[in-house]
Amino acid sequence: MAARPTGLSDEERVRRAAEAFHEGNAYELRYQIAVVAPREVVEASTAVFRSLRDLRDLVEAGALHTSEDYAQARNRWELLLAELRIAMRRDLGRQVF
Repeated sequence: MAARPTGLSDEERVRRAAEAFHEGNAYELRYQIAVVAPREVVEASTAVFRSLRDLRDLVEAGALHTSEDYAQARNRWELLLAELRIAMRRDLGRQVF
């Protein structure tokens, strides 16, 4: 929501982007995965985490959801998240579709 042009000040946009990243427990979840998951899942998780952090950084720098940079970063994050899901399903012995 911080990337939507809702009349937020730059300072408020930065605050909301940082708050969402931290309140989503991104760091905690990343570390939990690192403790229990196999290397393939950890690597995929790290890539997703870094991509999400890059997206947050773009929003903090003033990118809106309509900007090309934001769209590319969002698409990259979504692709990496899909790859993480596949790695997790494989680890669980589930069918990958």
